[in-house]
Amino acid sequence: MLSILDSIYCGIKRDEIRKLGKTIQRLSVNSFYEILTKDCWEFGIQYETLVKNNEVLEIKLWGVKRRNIIKFHRCAIVSVEELDKFVNTLERHEVNRGIYVTTGSFELNIIRKQKKAIPSKVKVKLEDGFSFYRKQAGWLGNAVEALKIQNLKLYRYLPE
Repeated sequence: MLSILDSIYCGIKRDEIRKLGKTIQRLSVNSFYEILTKDCWEFGIQYETLVKNNEVLEIKLWGVKRRNIIKFHRCAIVSVEELDKFVNTLERHEVNRGIYVTTGSFELNIIRKQKKAIPSKVKVKLEDGFSFYRKQAGWLGNAVEALKIQNLKLYRYLPE
């Protein structure tokens, strides 16, 4: 979901964004899982894998103060039904925050009506492929280097 800052970023780094399209689809569920669990071990965060297959990873993380569920989904477009399933999972596990990361994008209904599309007491953060990778590269970084699997930074998703 493009914010104003993302739009500015698109204008500044056009060449790198063209390369992003190919690179986004390369990130596998196993790579995401390995990096996230390594960060959990490093920061002393407990985790439990709820769902893991070639397309989806759902993992529950709990720190001292908070509990999160992260869903990493490799797909072109996330539908409202898939988001509803995720919200139900969040409520069933009684967590503080949910983070939905996809390599594609979200349906227009979700983007236009984000607050109404997610009727939940739990905070839900949505990150499409572009937002995820822009945050990885930062403003000054080289997107191609930041997108190499060994350079991914997933510690921002860890609970306190």
